[in-house]
Amino acid sequence: MIYDCHTHIASSMILPPQWSEGWMQNTIEALPGKGTEPEKKLVRKLFEYLNHDESCERLLRQMEEANIDKSALLVIDWGLTYKDFEYPIEEVMAFHRKVLETHPDKFWVFAGIDPRRGQQGLDLFEKSVKDWGFHGLKLYPPCGFSPSDEQLFPFYEICEQYGIPVLTHVGPSSPSLRTSFAMPIEIDTAAWKFPKVNFILGHGAFTHAYDCGLLAAHRNNIYLDMSGFQTQTDQKFEETMIQHLKLRLHKKILFGTDWPVHFFSGHQRNALKKMEMLLTHGVLDQTNYDLIMYKNFERLMS
Repeated sequence: MIYDCHTHIASSMILPPQWSEGWMQNTIEALPGKGTEPEKKLVRKLFEYLNHDESCERLLRQMEEANIDKSALLVIDWGLTYKDFEYPIEEVMAFHRKVLETHPDKFWVFAGIDPRRGQQGLDLFEKSVKDWGFHGLKLYPPCGFSPSDEQLFPFYEICEQYGIPVLTHVGPSSPSLRTSFAMPIEIDTAAWKFPKVNFILGHGAFTHAYDCGLLAAHRNNIYLDMSGFQTQTDQKFEETMIQHLKLRLHKKILFGTDWPVHFFSGHQRNALKKMEMLLTHGVLDQTNYDLIMYKNFERLMS
């Protein structure tokens, strides 16, 4: 059994041009040629191709190839950050609802709502959970708010009521956005004030890994999503996992890939091979491997 706690529908309504432009530029600058014209064209061509999978056919195919049983689709609310973003949040949420209805055994959906939407956003979030069967709340602090902002407290009360988790992005994003609200410590007040709500630090197992690990070790309701691990060298990947295991975080780490963002690391099956390496090298035993690959997330979603 394998569960992926962090994926997105590959579409411009989820990864819009306003966000992707800066991300692509950083990717290009990191290439060996440091952004030659052929490299720029290749990156843009690949991104345009990979960011058109609205039906999730490509994602489902790669899940099957990697033996991933179920994935969490995360909605991001861009509407208040990018003023020229063309998709209303209601439309984005409805689109995810249709995908969930089409593939209920393959996906969970985490609603993405900017808390600055106020009561309208809160009502939409509760409707998505109560009537549409969404399974969590996705926050994107680089858009300009702290995950401990008091505007989010009513959202967390709904999460507590329905027993669903919150997944919040940690670390840098596109250069078009701020990083300050995405630092690990920003979640501490919310996690302290809502001890019955489980908070997942998106990318937290490898982004600001030391600080995120200390938070997870300190607070029972903080978990670490490992998406983005594909970019780590094998040595750094193993060293970081060993560090987490020393903090006894084997029950706090969740397997995730951030599909389709890390396409340069290959298909989903490549991510699984990197995880299996930890078994081969003795970093993980089968018990801890199973906890990370599905049991920890299964526990949060039950």
